[in-house]
Amino acid sequence: EGGSIIQPEIGLENIINNNLSAKTKIGKIKALYGDFQATSLAFAFSFNNELYFPKDNQLKECHIKTDKLYKIPFHIDISNKTYMPDANSKNKAGKNYETQIDLVGLALVTEIHDSTKFYDSLSILASTYWAYTGDIGAYAEGCLGLAMKKNILNRISVLLQAELGCAGGGGVDIGQGFFSEYFLGLEYTINKEWAMDFRYGVMSSLDKDKFQANSIMISIKKYADIFVAK
Repeated sequence: EGGSIIQPEIGLENIINNNLSAKTKIGKIKALYGDFQATSLAFAFSFNNELYFPKDNQLKECHIKTDKLYKIPFHIDISNKTYMPDANSKNKAGKNYETQIDLVGLALVTEIHDSTKFYDSLSILASTYWAYTGDIGAYAEGCLGLAMKKNILNRISVLLQAELGCAGGGGVDIGQGFFSEYFLGLEYTINKEWAMDFRYGVMSSLDKDKFQANSIMISIKKYADIFVAK
């Protein structure tokens, strides 16, 4: 079931260069209103960069040598994902799932390769989703993946996306917690900064006798560029 926790942690950070560092942390998790207690161990990489703001608010433009900067295109997705569970999938209580499970989520997508004849962009993504319907309790997902986009009309592009994720909580029987998910979709470009898309996919627990579902996702996207020093 869902509930509140406290999680104090202590750790070490190793600074690799001006923009990248590696961290390790150890901590304790304790449920505030239950019996769950555990020790946690985490490893992470952090990207760090300074943001510069002019002191003079009247400054209209500035000039920077582009050979001193990296341009990183990225976009943020706000999505609604709907699972339609397989009829043979059972929850932790051994019962059938409801016919529809809805999740709301957020994804950060960063372009890693320029266009080729096969695609216009290749990106990596990190996403998280939380269930709000389906009577499954506090179920949540965290995913990493790859996405490709290819323009086919003036404002319409085809999307291909593959993710590996970890999930848990609530009544969903996801086995050991790992799953894969694949999407095919269409993106409509509203303008240079905004787009929306529709994706259809298949989600499968890596434990094949556990949770399986078809999925539909609708997203609104905010595009931008960031510049970091070389």
